[in-house]
Amino acid sequence: MISCEIVYDSYMKNTTKTIIINIAIALLSVAVFGVVGRLLTDTNSAWFTALNKPTEFVPSLVFTIMWSLIYLCFAAVIFLLLQRKQITPSTLALLLLTGVFQWLWSLVYFRLHSLLLGLVMLVVLGALAILLFANLLKKDKLYLYILGIYPMWLTLAAFINLSLWAIN
Repeated sequence: MISCEIVYDSYMKNTTKTIIINIAIALLSVAVFGVVGRLLTDTNSAWFTALNKPTEFVPSLVFTIMWSLIYLCFAAVIFLLLQRKQITPSTLALLLLTGVFQWLWSLVYFRLHSLLLGLVMLVVLGALAILLFANLLKKDKLYLYILGIYPMWLTLAAFINLSLWAIN
């Protein structure tokens, strides 16, 4: 009886420890991408504020809320992938590429002031999202439900970017 309790306690501690580590990895990895992306984004710059904006332009607060939600969704998916031991090299590569291209979009758009190249980056991000979704679909549809907001937001961002490019 004692040996069963020891085995059970050891299993529970390892599981709890693993969960905590996986939560930390998921949150920290997403936080790194979020913080760097935020550092590259400057919605208060003279260039951005001087742009002619369409009447249906999204308020800055909505961007903050949506990106926070999207990053939380990515953290949830990364956590589940880690818990289920489903992170493969291709999944990791697609997640990393998605994050890097988010950075590149911010760099091109807000720092280099290129609306057209920003639109190209969004097309690349859309293609990466399709590849990521195809990869995740092989593992579990749940991942697509969790990240479903991401391609919708990319689509909205592309329309906003296109309209800014067209009127400026």
